[in-house]
Amino acid sequence: IRKDRMGALTLNRIMLIALTLVMASPVFAEESVVLGNDAWPPFILEGAERGTAEELVCQALERTGRSCSVRVDEWNKVLDAARTGSIDGIAAAWLTPEREEYLLFSEPYLTNRIVPVIDANRPVDIRTASDLAGLRVALVKDYAYGEEIAAVMPNIDVVNSSSSEAAIQALRDGRADAALVDELVARDLLEDASHIISTDNVLAFRSLHFAVSLQNPQAQEIIDDFHRAYEAMLSDGSVNEILNID
Repeated sequence: IRKDRMGALTLNRIMLIALTLVMASPVFAEESVVLGNDAWPPFILEGAERGTAEELVCQALERTGRSCSVRVDEWNKVLDAARTGSIDGIAAAWLTPEREEYLLFSEPYLTNRIVPVIDANRPVDIRTASDLAGLRVALVKDYAYGEEIAAVMPNIDVVNSSSSEAAIQALRDGRADAALVDELVARDLLEDASHIISTDNVLAFRSLHFAVSLQNPQAQEIIDDFHRAYEAMLSDGSVNEILNID
């Protein structure tokens, strides 16, 4: 009886120690990275399907063991959410000194070409940024179009828009003489258009970056991991596959 009682006590003690270790051990869960962007096809899409920028950034983050999602909202709201840390960062953003105050930017992973979109029924000749002077130009509020566009801003009548699609709609409605849009975005949005056309004249080049809110204590680690994963994606052909290029 004594042996049975000692055996039971030993077993109970082992079970208690094991339970304590389990309770004390950290629970390793997949880290979730929640990003934001405005709808910007083909780079950022609303709904379950991912745009090319979403796929590039999220696939890189997923290779680092993190889950990735992108919330679509108006651009100014996305910037505010990144500034306060209510989202972890932005999947596709143009770098500015002001944004660097609250965002840590990656190296560029794509390049955007900004072109004018015009109405062929009311054509205007826009070959360089300086040709925008005196025109009503639809721009997305808080987009960073670059120095070339900024230099001529005092001489244009800005039609503030909430998105690239809204900027093109302002052109359709006759409220703008031109809209400035990324070349691929214009191609996507104007697929079924007739007299609303994009020109071949590139007014500015903008490098596209992934950015993490500085409110996130792991911002530098996330960016470093992203760089390593993206380099691997370049090497194994994943980037070309996502962009559908040779």
